[in-house]
Amino acid sequence: MKNKGILKFFAGLAIGIGIGFATNSIGIGIGIGIAFGAAFSQGKIV
Repeated sequence: MKNKGILKFFAGLAIGIGIGFATNSIGIGIGIGIAFGAAFSQGKIV
């Protein structure tokens, strides 16, 4: 169960980094990725 949360966190982080590359602002992308990852890992976003 704990591993699933970690995987979801990294999935969210990867999405954010992808957004960062797409918008040419890696810092913002990482910030978004951490936020997404935290939400995914806590199950707030299914």
